[in-house]
Amino acid sequence: MAGKRQWLCFLLVFSVFFTCFLTGCDKKEVEAVLDVSRLPEDLDPQTTEDENARLILINVMEGLTRKTADGEICLAAAKDYSVSEDGLRWTFHLRPSAWSDGVDVTADDFVFAFQRLFASETGAVEKAKEFSFLTHAKEVLSGKLPVGNIGVYAENDTTLVFSLETPQPDLLVLLSQLHTFPCRRDFFKETGGSYGLSRTDLLYNGPYAIQYWLDGEYIIMRANSRYSGNRGNCVRVAFYETEEEEITPRFLEGETNLYAGSLPSSSISGKGLLKKEITDTVYTLLLNQKSPRLKDALLRSALLQTVDQGFVPQENTGGYMVQKDLLPPAIRLAPKTNAAKADPDGGREALRLYLAKEELEKTGAFTILLPKAGFHREMLTLLQQAWQKELGVYVNLDLVEEDVWQDRLKSGDYELALLPVKAETDSALALLEKFASGGEYATFGFSSKAFTDALSSAKKAETEADLLSHLQQALDHLMESGCLMPLYSSARTVYYTADLSGIEIDSFGSDLYFATAGLAKEA
Repeated sequence: MAGKRQWLCFLLVFSVFFTCFLTGCDKKEVEAVLDVSRLPEDLDPQTTEDENARLILINVMEGLTRKTADGEICLAAAKDYSVSEDGLRWTFHLRPSAWSDGVDVTADDFVFAFQRLFASETGAVEKAKEFSFLTHAKEVLSGKLPVGNIGVYAENDTTLVFSLETPQPDLLVLLSQLHTFPCRRDFFKETGGSYGLSRTDLLYNGPYAIQYWLDGEYIIMRANSRYSGNRGNCVRVAFYETEEEEITPRFLEGETNLYAGSLPSSSISGKGLLKKEITDTVYTLLLNQKSPRLKDALLRSALLQTVDQGFVPQENTGGYMVQKDLLPPAIRLAPKTNAAKADPDGGREALRLYLAKEELEKTGAFTILLPKAGFHREMLTLLQQAWQKELGVYVNLDLVEEDVWQDRLKSGDYELALLPVKAETDSALALLEKFASGGEYATFGFSSKAFTDALSSAKKAETEADLLSHLQQALDHLMESGCLMPLYSSARTVYYTADLSGIEIDSFGSDLYFATAGLAKEA
């Protein structure tokens, strides 16, 4: 593999030199080089669910809109849009742009992408259901009407119309997703079932185009000369498939210039690296009030009153930091958790009252569900020790594989559990809704009309101040349940060299957008 990489590096250097010769190189051109543990096997935007496929596709293709690193939605292939008064008709006008083979991008390319999405043979029904608000969507999904009846049509080559059965305020967000990216009808049919499986079985309308693709080795993107949007000075991006244990050493040795993960400060000292640190997950202790014992508020109060986050060392421990707020700091507009100070005497009194009421001498041991991976065992051992010291309560740690942990959290199969409260968007409302009835996190018996009403009011808020006020009310009602205690947070860190300053690093996912390198100052 080393020989192939050296030869490829020679080709890339020659290619950059030749580009400079042709263009005059009026600005410094740079390359991004990064390792991934596994390259995608296909790049069909309508069907893929692979994270690394997404990382590549958002750089070589673009939809009508694009999500920025901060979670904002901006126009991409569309230059403007309008919405009817009843919210049932959205009209988009495309900016002039071309595919990588020189053919103009047209509205029909988006129409065909949606027809593919809804076609049963594509196998993307779950993605299509996100657009069930489109006219005739339900009939198409049920097989009663052909895909040509879906409420997406081209008025002309540059005008695309979405016809809706019900208003959808978040349509711009939905249109930034991979599976809405355009697909040219004639080209797709020419690929004969191999669309997205190789470099030549794809067309590109984004800032880059794939130049080399060798399965299991590398994917190299180059600047797309047909792209009409803004692009900075990053002209090449190389993804190498590399064994996990080799990724860190290769970055530290300068063979790559972008790395996602934690690194000891001593290993990067003096290297002049930039970094973006994103605290997007808060690990929270969850008490399941559906369990026979923890349905009693006295017992939950005893456990939560006795300790606070002070049991976690103040210094960085395994990449985790003390976190008193339930909502991750990555969210810009988020209410604060009103955490009470630890009251060991109050906790012991609550436990005494509980034992007296139940006519028990001891509670018996508790069990906390948590994943084997990571530093969680070490962190929860500190909680074990605190409860044993203050209450004489014993706690077992049920360490399981990641998939088992997630499955049991979803099903409510736990007494106590470690819950990762993760920000996937810049929306405190969206995250709090996961605790509402039917939500992803609603497995611990919490139900509150006041909480639901506060969320409903937040959805109708017209100002940020009103929104924050209603969100604070909702969070307060949630914390009053006595079922949650934020413990510590984790951050994602991306390191990169100064010449890549300006690349967009997603605050709520793993996206990297290279076209902005050199266009913006480092924040």
